[in-house]
Amino acid sequence: MTGMQNDYCSPSGALSSTGAAVDSIAAMAPAAEELLELCRSSAVPVFHSRLESLAAGVSDSPAWTAGCRRNGLSDGFARSGSWGSQPVQGFADRMGEFVVPRFRSGAMSDSSMTVLLRSEGVDTLLLAGVETQQSVLATVVQAANLDFRVIVMATCVASTRADLHDSALDLCEGFATIERRRPSPAVLESLNTPIGVG
Repeated sequence: MTGMQNDYCSPSGALSSTGAAVDSIAAMAPAAEELLELCRSSAVPVFHSRLESLAAGVSDSPAWTAGCRRNGLSDGFARSGSWGSQPVQGFADRMGEFVVPRFRSGAMSDSSMTVLLRSEGVDTLLLAGVETQQSVLATVVQAANLDFRVIVMATCVASTRADLHDSALDLCEGFATIERRRPSPAVLESLNTPIGVG
């Protein structure tokens, strides 16, 4: 589960303050919650990938800062320990679930995610979260190049821009399976390998 944090998803968050319409994220959230609960009830390991920016911007390179500013985001987006970095309502982690901080878009760019997945015997990922053209797409490419099988749950990812959402899903299809059905036990049963939701 990637990026389901207040600064990304809440109407009071940093992304919304740029004028981005987060209503598409709110519309997607119930399906992502269904996936989360389904995985929990099926003993599928759950991984929460959360963007963080360390205090005083020590994790923010000039290139990263410039990219954030191009998207209208101010310094301190998802600052560690802030309200904005916390999970949006409905997506708090539970005991036994993995919370893996990251400092860049992809869940595997600079975190211990790969080590944790391998240690849990996971070789297939069900991917959900925001934003499709950034964190989701980056994670798909990274995971595929690390030899993970990736399944993007299309009803469980969203973007504040519908045009980029659709284009990003098309790009993801070159690296991943796009599952367009809403989460259900049948979807999980169709997978014959250990999976993790991230």
